[in-house]
Amino acid sequence: MVRIPYFRSILCSILCGFIAVGDSKKKETYKHEAITFAAQRLGQIVEREQLFLKNSSSANKPLSEQELTRRAQQILSAYESYLEDNPRDVNGLILYGKFLRRMGQPRHATGLFLEADKIDPRLAVVKQNIANYLVEEGRLADALPFLLKAVELEPKEPVYHHQLGTFLFLFKEDLLSLGIASVQTNDRSMHEAFRSASKLAPDNFEYKLRYAQSFFDISDPDWDKALGVWQDLRNQARDRPVSEREYLALGEARAMTQLGRGKEAVTILKTITSPSLRATRESLIKEIKESGATGKPLPKKSTEPKKGDNRNTQLSPLPSKFIDDNLRRLRHVSSRLEEEKLLRDLRADAIRADYDNNGQVRLRLTSFTEVEPVPSSIRNSDTQHR
Repeated sequence: MVRIPYFRSILCSILCGFIAVGDSKKKETYKHEAITFAAQRLGQIVEREQLFLKNSSSANKPLSEQELTRRAQQILSAYESYLEDNPRDVNGLILYGKFLRRMGQPRHATGLFLEADKIDPRLAVVKQNIANYLVEEGRLADALPFLLKAVELEPKEPVYHHQLGTFLFLFKEDLLSLGIASVQTNDRSMHEAFRSASKLAPDNFEYKLRYAQSFFDISDPDWDKALGVWQDLRNQARDRPVSEREYLALGEARAMTQLGRGKEAVTILKTITSPSLRATRESLIKEIKESGATGKPLPKKSTEPKKGDNRNTQLSPLPSKFIDDNLRRLRHVSSRLEEEKLLRDLRADAIRADYDNNGQVRLRLTSFTEVEPVPSSIRNSDTQHR
C-alpha cells in the first residue's frame, strides 16, 4: 500500500513543475524536488530501521543471527549511501548515529554526532549524545559542558534538566576531586536541575520524586518546601503499590522531623509495614526519640562531603522503577555506579554488533529478559528531535 505522504510529495512536485517559469524558478523547483526526494529517501531508511528493531526484539518469531546481520548491513549501507549524497544532512547524521549506538558502536556514532555538531551547533540532542559517550569513557570534565549546553539550548525541555541533575549527583565526588565544582555549587546546581525538570513536567511523577529526594542530598534545604513536595507526591500516589506509598510516607516523616514535628512523624512512621522499609523506619523513630525532636528541629547536616551515596543514609534505597532511566547503565566511572544508557528505543539492547576485518557488521543476541523497555516519556523526547 502506498502511503498518503508519498502522493502529497508527488503532487507537490507536479504543481511546482507547472508554476516554474524561467530559469530561476526552475532551479528553485529542482532544489525543492531534490529536498523532497532526500526526505523521502531518509524516511524509507528509518521505516526499514524501525521494522528491523521491531522484528529483532520479537519473541514470537526470532530471527537468526545471519538474517539479523543481513538486514542490519542493508540499513548501514543505506545510511552510508544516503550520507555520501547528502553529507551535510544533520538529520541523516543524527539518525545514523543513533542507529550505530543501538548496534553497540558508540565511538563510530559519536563521530557522526561531532560532524552534525560542526554543521549545526545549536542542537541539544547532539550535545546530549556526545556527552553520553564522554561519560561512558570516564571523561567527566569533557562531558559536563555538553550537558550544560543542552540545557541552555532547550531550557524548556525537562529531560535535559533531569539528566544534568542526575549527572551532578552521581559524579559529585569525581567532580569535586577534579576541582570542577565546590560542594555548594554542585549541590545547588543539582537541586535546581531537578526542580526545573519537575516544574517543566508537573505530571511526571518520577521527576517530582527525584526533586523531593534532592532535598536530602544538600545542606540546609528549605524543609517547608520539601515537606510540601513529599505530601503532594503521597497525594498523587494513591493508586500505586503499598511499598511505594510507604516509601513516600518515609520521606514525608523525615521532612517533618527536620521541622521539629517529631510526634507527627512517628505517627506516620508507625503506619509503615513493608519489610524492606522496616529497618529505616525503626532507625528514624529511634533517632527522633534520642534527639527529642518533638518540638524542635534536628541538628543541621554537616556540609562536609560524604563518601558514597549520602541519600541512602537518609532514606532506604529507591524502588528499582524510580532509579533514573537515563543514566542507570552508563559504564562505571567508579566501581559503585550502576546506570542505564541514554535514549534506548524499544528493546534494541537485545542486539549487539561488531565490525569484522572486512568492515562487515556481525550481530549477536542477548537474553531478552535482561532488557527493560525505556519509558514512553524518554522515547517521545528522543523522537521529537528526529
